[in-house]
Amino acid sequence: MDGINVLPLYDEWKPPYLLARDKELEILKFSIESVLPKHFWIEGGRGLGKTLTVKGFYKPYLEVTNKADVFYFDFRERGINANMERFSASLLGKKTKRISELMDFILGESKREKIVIIFDDVQNLVNIRRDFSPILQDIYELMSGKPFQVILISQLITRTPMDLRKYLSESVISRYQFKTLKFGKYTRSEIKKLLLQRLEYIFGKIEKEYEKICHVIATAVEQKMDGDFRNALNILRCAILDSGGLHLNVVEGILEQGEIDFWREFLIKDLSPHRGFLLFCIALLSNSTKLPGQTLEEFEEFKREGNPPIAFKDLESQYRIVCRKLGITPRSHVMIWRDIEVLWQNGIIEKFVLTKNHPYNYTRTRGVFIRLKDDKKPIISAGQAIDWRSLLG
Repeated sequence: MDGINVLPLYDEWKPPYLLARDKELEILKFSIESVLPKHFWIEGGRGLGKTLTVKGFYKPYLEVTNKADVFYFDFRERGINANMERFSASLLGKKTKRISELMDFILGESKREKIVIIFDDVQNLVNIRRDFSPILQDIYELMSGKPFQVILISQLITRTPMDLRKYLSESVISRYQFKTLKFGKYTRSEIKKLLLQRLEYIFGKIEKEYEKICHVIATAVEQKMDGDFRNALNILRCAILDSGGLHLNVVEGILEQGEIDFWREFLIKDLSPHRGFLLFCIALLSNSTKLPGQTLEEFEEFKREGNPPIAFKDLESQYRIVCRKLGITPRSHVMIWRDIEVLWQNGIIEKFVLTKNHPYNYTRTRGVFIRLKDDKKPIISAGQAIDWRSLLG
């Protein structure tokens, strides 16, 4: 690890130029040009470049070009008073909840024609509409006569313009006329380019192996982590810190362990423990177990399927066998069926009826079949690491 500077792989590092979000940056740059600048509600999931674009590129652009004075603040606490006191302490050197004092200071400090106020991580407030709307209303009135722009950055999503009313009062929406700027999920190609950009500042020369590694990480982040670039950075950083270099096998190990950790958390927390245990049983049955009624040829075909269809009656039978082995009281037939319905409704499994003559119907009778939608291996590894007896016994 000697001589390797991993600073570019931290979220706080600012790249020398912006990739992937240049269109959004241009929209913001154009918005300040009019006599009355447009106000923005910027939304998108975690790790999609919202703060980097606004704070890292838009803010310095405004100040370097003398277009506006910029005041940035991120909400960390759930309550509005604690946040405003922290904001005032950073500006005035003292705590106050009085928005008028803050605005007097901002107006007094401003030397440029326009003022931009950025509020980040708005979603952290416990009640945005009730607590933050009055603040925005006061800002609007106190800034009367001075061209200004307010930008709100949030992980909250609006699907229609009407959805903004969930988070802001009617009077605030009417006055500000917020424009919604959506930051969509990064694509695999964009994540790969962003990673390579940072690796260039670490290693200088980009090897072919590095491109392959970035592609592997980008694929996993796009498919399983909602395009969150912070996760991509974390994986790459851990790989370098763990091995003192950048190697594909190390990255693959981190991705594999990360998926197991995800499923372990999902099985016992996101799902109820009983439902998680049932999903674990589905994964076990999907793992090339010869089922009653299968011929050798059908068994071989079954093994070739990534996640083969399993008859519900076999799943229920296997579930009760495993429960007995572990000393767990099994759920009733009705509750098992209800758990299957929940797993199906949440897109974790497929559920369908197969006729008796269907090639995958090894039971030779019409019935309900279950198929796992995700890779069974990390689910099995995660389930094997859980003490189900303590959880369910």
